[in-house]
Amino acid sequence: MKVISIEQIEEGFAGFVDDGKSYFPFIALKGEPVEREPGWPKSDYPDYEMFVGIMSKFDPGAWFLRKPLPIKSLTYEELNEAYCALHKKEAPCEIGIE
Repeated sequence: MKVISIEQIEEGFAGFVDDGKSYFPFIALKGEPVEREPGWPKSDYPDYEMFVGIMSKFDPGAWFLRKPLPIKSLTYEELNEAYCALHKKEAPCEIGIE
């Protein structure tokens, strides 16, 4: 599983994950199970770049990682570690709007 997009929101994180079979959006709030939203089969896209290009047209404010970050599982803690690694901060990072 890989994080392909992650942003900090007031109480946690939102973004997209590649689970090997599909790309899907998620919302992870501290102290709650991660909410996995319906996604899109990877087989519908020739490659990652095509998926990113199409999604960027539908959501121009979204940004995607050039190199996705691997995670062990879809949990708040794993997403926090990925976010901290991306921003070169020590986990756990301070959560809140900067």
